[in-house]
Amino acid sequence: MGLRRSIATIAAKIELQEPDPQLELKRCAELLRQFGSARSLSRGRQLHSLLARHGRRDRERFVGNLLVQMYGSCGSVIEAREVFDAIHQRNVYSWTILVTAYAHNGHLADSKHILAKMPGHSIVVWNVVITAYGARGYVDEARGLFARMPVANVVSWSIVVTAYAQEGNLLEAGILFDAMPERTVVPCTAMIVANAENGNLREAEEIFHRMPQWNGVDPDKSALMGVIDASSGLACTTKAKIIHMIVEELVHPPDAGIDTKLVSMFAKCGCPEAAREIFDRMEDRGRVAWNSMLAAYAQNERGAEALQLFKEMELEGIEVDEVSFVCVLSVCSHAGMLATACCEFSSMVGDFEIAPVVDHFNCVIDLLGRLGRIGDAQEIVLEMPFEPGTVSWRSVLSACGLQGNVQKASLAATELHNLENQDGGPFVLLSNVHARA
Repeated sequence: MGLRRSIATIAAKIELQEPDPQLELKRCAELLRQFGSARSLSRGRQLHSLLARHGRRDRERFVGNLLVQMYGSCGSVIEAREVFDAIHQRNVYSWTILVTAYAHNGHLADSKHILAKMPGHSIVVWNVVITAYGARGYVDEARGLFARMPVANVVSWSIVVTAYAQEGNLLEAGILFDAMPERTVVPCTAMIVANAENGNLREAEEIFHRMPQWNGVDPDKSALMGVIDASSGLACTTKAKIIHMIVEELVHPPDAGIDTKLVSMFAKCGCPEAAREIFDRMEDRGRVAWNSMLAAYAQNERGAEALQLFKEMELEGIEVDEVSFVCVLSVCSHAGMLATACCEFSSMVGDFEIAPVVDHFNCVIDLLGRLGRIGDAQEIVLEMPFEPGTVSWRSVLSACGLQGNVQKASLAATELHNLENQDGGPFVLLSNVHARA
């Protein structure tokens, strides 16, 4: 595995005491960031142990900060705190990443306690904690923290306005919005979407049209795309159609970029028919628009329509890319079409000379698992030219559960446990496999 080899290489070079320790430190920093992004706790611990054994480099501020960040990203706040406490000469960034680790992992009271102990006043850290409270529905607590801020900036205001708007409390959101010293696209979008969701279309349009008055925030194409992006998480087709109505009123003539965003919005809310209506009316359909429509079919398990659209895409002379093939392979996976998937994968590499990425392999792994070919799925996980992530191993573990394959489930559960953190979830799944075997 690539990352394991990297750790071994660094360990060997440190043992040999090569003359350029800064070069290896730079590589260690890159690995710690990768481990954090991949939530690979076990590998992060291995590298931490290596750094601790050689000159206690984990206590240096640069390395210590990276370790705190890595442990926080992996969900291990206890280890993040242990590293933080050992860092010599902590700086504002050290405190910021520790508070972020607690806040992002749901330890709200602890994050607020650390914020109170932090020397000085960092607006960034305050905003992190307020965001965490608002995101978890503690909107009044978020506002209480906002009121106690020594100094607030436009981001702080945007956080509380957005929190109330997303909760549907338009009264409080409106009071704060009107009091804002400066209004940017983010709070304006939150208010537009919240009003639209609650049927206040006139108010939503009024906010959009007044945006030029507020410190040069123009209701241009990018702002409107921001509104659509913010609406893409709507689970309700009716609400998505309300946003569509507002866009129809504001955009003349139709714009290809905005229409593409609308296709994606309807795809995410489970309405591929509405997405296709918009797609069909588009005069200038580039690759992004075609991929968005492919994704709409793939996300909603409309295999026949997706494969037909993919053929049309080729006939139209649109250059397909890796995203196009992720959509096609995903459709094949959900439909159990192994022969088609193999054909498309081979065509991608041989005919189109597109290098496969991990998402392509994950689609094939999922497909093999669904068909009960767990050995083949596991072989791809172990042999593909990428470090397997949680998606890969979870597909194998899920397939083992369906087939009652205890032996291969044990490996998958162990690898998944090492990647995720100390959570025993994978072993709960493993016990279910044992029960079914």
